[in-house]
Amino acid sequence: MRSKTSALEAKKEALLLVDCQKDFWAKEWSLYVKKAEAIVPVINKLIAETKANAGIVIASRDWHPENHTSFSNWPNHCVINTPWVEYMDWLNVEEIEVEVKKWFRVDADSYSAFWGQEFKNDIPRKNLLEILTNYKVEVLKIVWLATDYCVKATVIDAAKLNFEVLVVRDWIKAVNINPEDEQNAIDEMMKNWAKFI
Repeated sequence: MRSKTSALEAKKEALLLVDCQKDFWAKEWSLYVKKAEAIVPVINKLIAETKANAGIVIASRDWHPENHTSFSNWPNHCVINTPWVEYMDWLNVEEIEVEVKKWFRVDADSYSAFWGQEFKNDIPRKNLLEILTNYKVEVLKIVWLATDYCVKATVIDAAKLNFEVLVVRDWIKAVNINPEDEQNAIDEMMKNWAKFI
């Protein structure tokens, strides 16, 4: 019989990098999230730790057509075939095993990575839930941007789908259109059983 400790260690974990894209990270781009660059030194370390523990690394990306419906509320951002949509230059992209792209239809709009899909030959295939299920993931560790939008929506969806959700508190950042948005988002995630580490 396995011990309780070994059983916990056997849980399959995935690290989900939410929208590690230039449009949100670089000050000269359209939707820069203040102090997002402070996260830079640790993301590759988290990737290495996940791989060392036999976990998988998944990344989500906004992937918008030029006339996307969200642009009526937000500046144009993460437009397909522009530099804005690309990952940060420093990111160890070779270690990303699965990528899901979201908001890729003109008329579809959702913050959550669970609305993203893996593409093969430019055709959407599996959604994030199908991918996590195939990998038998039980624990989902979530980092990056933005606390009050895509991170919050992804965390809440994951919790409702019965994943054990870990949010790395120091490595998420908020847009904070209103000063209280970040704390409100954290409170809402905690109410949905997310654990902050």
